[in-house]
Amino acid sequence: QVAAAVSENAKVLILDEPTSALSAKESQWLFEQIKTLRAQGCAIVYISHRQNEIFELADVISVLRDGELIWTKDRSEVTSESLVTAMVGRPVDIESHRDLHKPSNTLMFRAHQVSDGNVLNGIDLDINAGEIVGLYGLIGSGRTEFAETVFGIRKQFSGAIYIDGDAVEIRKPRGAVRHGLAYLSEDRLNKGVFRWLDIRENTVVASLRQISKVLTSRRDELTATTEMGNKLNTRYASHRQPIETLSGGNQQKVVAGRWLLTKPKVLILDEPTRGVDVGAKEEIHDIIQSLAESGCAILLISSELNEVMRYCHRIIVFRDGDVAGEVDANDAKSSDVAELAFPKDSTVELTDDPDANRPSRRRSGWRALLRTESALAAMIVILLILLKVQQPDYQISVLLDASATWMILGLAAAIVIIVGGIDISIGSLAALSAACGGLVLQTDLPPSVSIPLAMIVAMSVGA
Repeated sequence: QVAAAVSENAKVLILDEPTSALSAKESQWLFEQIKTLRAQGCAIVYISHRQNEIFELADVISVLRDGELIWTKDRSEVTSESLVTAMVGRPVDIESHRDLHKPSNTLMFRAHQVSDGNVLNGIDLDINAGEIVGLYGLIGSGRTEFAETVFGIRKQFSGAIYIDGDAVEIRKPRGAVRHGLAYLSEDRLNKGVFRWLDIRENTVVASLRQISKVLTSRRDELTATTEMGNKLNTRYASHRQPIETLSGGNQQKVVAGRWLLTKPKVLILDEPTRGVDVGAKEEIHDIIQSLAESGCAILLISSELNEVMRYCHRIIVFRDGDVAGEVDANDAKSSDVAELAFPKDSTVELTDDPDANRPSRRRSGWRALLRTESALAAMIVILLILLKVQQPDYQISVLLDASATWMILGLAAAIVIIVGGIDISIGSLAALSAACGGLVLQTDLPPSVSIPLAMIVAMSVGA
């Protein structure tokens, strides 16, 4: 879209959180295109909650809060502190450790040697009532896998979980909720909100049994939604409003309110402030602190180091599916926490016994493949047998001939995805390649020349 704006000499370009799904390299490319457009005289409105992007790109900065324009100033007149104050509506210290209450000495949650048989290697983690424990680690360190295993989304391979002193067996999320667990996923749009439901339905969907004893009551649901909205200061026009129309921060409050209605003993928050502005972030952490003060044990998972250092009592650091260390958030140094998170070089002692060189808790690739694909292979064989019985004249070669083109296209798309890219142009390229190849093959050239020539034409357009 930005490339199209550059080529079409756009006069006005509006970008709303354009880097939310981009890597650092892609974001830098975007910034270069924006600067090119600015040099060409294009007027650009750049909407973002990321201060570093605003200060790098903007000539003039405007702040909107609650639907009102607070001020517009030249970039040279704006500091990070004044920008945060304008966004939140009050002075906020976003650097120093927040003054937190003292948690109880009562153990509320314990995970003992919890493993999923794949990523996690026997995790031990305790949280007291009223305590906020930060879980920090790099992507792939096992943070989200641990949360999903505890909540029953992933199968627990080994270990035990204790809630309020009692050992509990959690096989499904329903069981986790019944035992007093709540989990707010990091993927708000795909695993948090129900896009096709309104605010009321999104709020009460996890607590219908508590709200309505026999039949659902629209009045009780509306009362619960209103009370939770007021408690969390959620901003919306009507409870019938589609949740997609809310800002990221207000969507997160609705999802948080959904779990608060279940009255959890343990609340797991996975990246609760991802994609929200600094004002909404402070409000969300006010809610988290209020919950902790009421006795709820909270596990706060975040990839932002300053977040776990500022808002937590303790910090647990994950590395390669293990607990790398634990630090007191009040006395922690960012360099110490980061050092724990980064992988360290290690040597592996090999023995003559091949089984001894395999990770004890990790399944081999062939075993995992057999487990996941054997059912699909069996169904395909059964379908082929049934098809052969019903249609004796049917030949498997007919199916392979008909599927050959799609198999090649599927492999081509898979290669791009495997290396970490994305390509949605494969259909258009296939059509263009077929058309070009058809034109070449209509010539009087012999097949030994026309076929390679058609392939060259196809490759030249990127197929």
